[in-house]
Amino acid sequence: MTVAEARVILEDGFLAAFQAEHPEVPVRRDNRTFRPPDDGPWIGLSVQHATGYLDAIGAKKRYIRVGTTFIQVFVPLNTKMAGGDALVDDVVDILEGAVFGAASRVRCYAAIPYEVGRDERWFQTNVTVRFDYDVVK
Repeated sequence: MTVAEARVILEDGFLAAFQAEHPEVPVRRDNRTFRPPDDGPWIGLSVQHATGYLDAIGAKKRYIRVGTTFIQVFVPLNTKMAGGDALVDDVVDILEGAVFGAASRVRCYAAIPYEVGRDERWFQTNVTVRFDYDVVK
């Protein structure tokens, strides 16, 4: 599996599940034009590769590629915590322990939500999820 294939599998798997539950919540993705809504929640989705290692030696070598999925949940200030917390819970439920893809699989592990805080317009909570997948050469 390539880096690009892993990104597409992970993004598509997450987006299908998230947008089925929250079609009204826009999603910002890496390297794409995006304008946040003026008065509603939105999320950012970023897939970042970090490391890898050799896992098996033989006629073919198997490498494990490792990365982190970052989800940023933004809700307007002064709208209380419940709406943002509900979105965070849904993100955690979708990604934690998930396996995306058929023949080529991207495996997700424990989700870690943490509050970042407020800026001029938004209250932000992030969720990070480590993932990995196999590369056979």
